[in-house]
Amino acid sequence: SELTRKNSGEKAHRLGIMQKLIKEGYLQDIEVPSGFVIPLGYINKIYEYINETDDEIERIGRILHHPMQAELKEACGSYGITKAYIRSAFNAEDLPDYPTAGIYYSGICYNDRELFETINDVISSKDSEAAVKSRKRYGLQDSVIQPCIIVQQRIRPDYQFTLYTDTYDGKLRIETHHFRKENQYTPTTISYDKESKELKIETLPHRLGDYVIKDTGEIIEQHLEQDQILNDWKSLVEPFMTVVKNALKLERYFGRPQDIEGGIKDGKVYFWQTRDIIKKAVKH
Repeated sequence: SELTRKNSGEKAHRLGIMQKLIKEGYLQDIEVPSGFVIPLGYINKIYEYINETDDEIERIGRILHHPMQAELKEACGSYGITKAYIRSAFNAEDLPDYPTAGIYYSGICYNDRELFETINDVISSKDSEAAVKSRKRYGLQDSVIQPCIIVQQRIRPDYQFTLYTDTYDGKLRIETHHFRKENQYTPTTISYDKESKELKIETLPHRLGDYVIKDTGEIIEQHLEQDQILNDWKSLVEPFMTVVKNALKLERYFGRPQDIEGGIKDGKVYFWQTRDIIKKAVKH
């Protein structure tokens, strides 16, 4: 309820809006992962303390053992955060005419030490080469960039997705990934026709497998992995329709096509970001 564009940035502000819309019943059968925002003022206090010394060893020690870590740990506990997903929420991010996807760093941490180190990495990403070049291209001064940090419970989804409520042919599209192993996933595209109300698999992933091949190049054996989304499709139609219905509600609420990120875990739908699509996708 305290989140505003000014104190927390557009990304965090919209998370607050989604939570409000869930409480009011406008969005239904979805969740926003629990979390909190570290505002600019708090971050400035952290860095004032770190920069009080010019000694590099002491400075590193202050980064690793900052007294505010206890407060951050307590905040994580009060919001039920066991594994934290640390994300940027800068004031010049997710603005209507300025695309920032992938520019600023996001990270996952599993313990107290990693929490503060990851927060430091996210803040430092404002000075990355990609971020500086991007701001220069759009005429934004580096001096006006104010970092805020989102700390959220990390959801390890069965299916993670990025959704675009409007594409080149007027359809809604979901680019989803099924995780096979840690950091290994298979991508699938799902489309929703707004006129026919039809949800269908549009493109399947390349099939992965093991092959036994002769010296001549002939395949003796092949063991192909099954397309997991085809195996799960009957059980996935309902949660993906929940994704679609709520995505279209957000499009109506904000008055512009939306780019939404989220996941499905044990049949439960999570949204952890929504932003305006800068311009309609163009088919190549």
